[in-house]
Amino acid sequence: MTVSAVSLKSLLVAALVAAFAAPVSVAQQQAGEWQAPVSVKRQLSNYADRVFQQVKRQSALNLPRVDGQIVHGRVTVRLALSPSGKVESVQVLSSPSAALKEHTLEWLKAAGPFEPFPLEIAAEIDVIEFQRTLVY
Repeated sequence: MTVSAVSLKSLLVAALVAAFAAPVSVAQQQAGEWQAPVSVKRQLSNYADRVFQQVKRQSALNLPRVDGQIVHGRVTVRLALSPSGKVESVQVLSSPSAALKEHTLEWLKAAGPFEPFPLEIAAEIDVIEFQRTLVY
């Protein structure tokens, strides 16, 4: 998984490993010149896993259909959450069809709220963006 800091108080978690350190400059973050404490990485990784376990459970209940037929495909999404677990934004980065894209946008916007950030993370981060590929 790749990780990239969006700003000093915003973090992109693309799969299981997360990085964050404070305080550092935005330039240091963008240059990759910082490392998160192991405890924060572990908490972010565990949080990401819990969020996407909930997404996985809900996606199994919300299979996309066109003309009564289940539509299959891989949809890559970016999901942004606030410290309270509220869905801030959802983007579909890739989708094989408009039907899968619209279905995914609709149910992910309605999927929250998710659990709040762990306290140590919430004290430092305003928004976490997760990027994952969902398989229908």
